[in-house]
Amino acid sequence: VLDDIANNRPVRYIVLKARKEGVSTLVEALIYWWTATHQNVRSKIVAHDRDTAMELYEMFRRYYDNSNPLFKPSTKYNTRTDLTFDNEQGTGLKSMIDVSSAKDTGTGRGMTITCLHGSEVASWSDGSELMAGLMQAVPKIPGTMIFLESTANGIGDFFHKTWQAAKSGNSVFKPLFFSWSDR
Repeated sequence: VLDDIANNRPVRYIVLKARKEGVSTLVEALIYWWTATHQNVRSKIVAHDRDTAMELYEMFRRYYDNSNPLFKPSTKYNTRTDLTFDNEQGTGLKSMIDVSSAKDTGTGRGMTITCLHGSEVASWSDGSELMAGLMQAVPKIPGTMIFLESTANGIGDFFHKTWQAAKSGNSVFKPLFFSWSDR
């Protein structure tokens, strides 16, 4: 990921993982760092259900609450579902993060998203429909990130097809696999 950033490539990863590997923790740390240290960043967390989306958002907020002052911009808005940083420095460009459930297949449509964390994507009821809008919301430019992660949940769903395409090199996503034995 850091190599992609250093070489001005859009960050695109799909991660097949065992439970409790720390992938979401790492993704939220990267997204927090990028959102807190750059202007005009809109980050979004989309999880298979509202409770999981809120857990990930709380993880993001813990990074904010416990961050070194160098990585802790003041906030303009701090609500239960979104955090907007007042890191504009006179430019009017603020950064923010918000959360959604994958049950809302219109999520992301009409938005411009810089960093996207799709969590437990194999459990999304209509991953193809939802990702069609989300992929259009994240420009294919340096400084943007998409992380799709999930434990396996069968064959033939959006996550499985996207994973297979990434493994065969026919996708914008780079595949990463973390087995339970990698702990």
